[in-house]
Amino acid sequence: DVPSRVAVFGDMLELGGSSQAEHEKLGRMCDPSLLSWVVVVGVAATQYLAPAARSTGCQVHVARNAIEAGEFVRSITEPGTVVLVKGSQNEIFLEECVKVLCDMTEDAELVRQSDKWLAIKDKYFQQF
Repeated sequence: DVPSRVAVFGDMLELGGSSQAEHEKLGRMCDPSLLSWVVVVGVAATQYLAPAARSTGCQVHVARNAIEAGEFVRSITEPGTVVLVKGSQNEIFLEECVKVLCDMTEDAELVRQSDKWLAIKDKYFQQF
């Protein structure tokens, strides 16, 4: 058994007209007997997934960005905690949440770590 389980979800922007329904569906699938926390990042995840997860009884934290999500998860976890980070190819950059949680030597294994991508993400995160 593990001390806790945390799910981090970002917006799923590729869904088009089914975005609201699919975010809500995922939120309703969150089970408080299996998850200690649900952490969301992004407009659709905040607007649709978070309320649906709360309706199942889950504790939900809304983060302004992926780095803040990682900092929150780090603050609530202990060794052995299982963390699922589910992102998509969009502007949420949830790999930065993972970077906060990982040993710095593992950064190179994450997606979008080239100088070009790091510059794009630096510009994005400056808005927060």
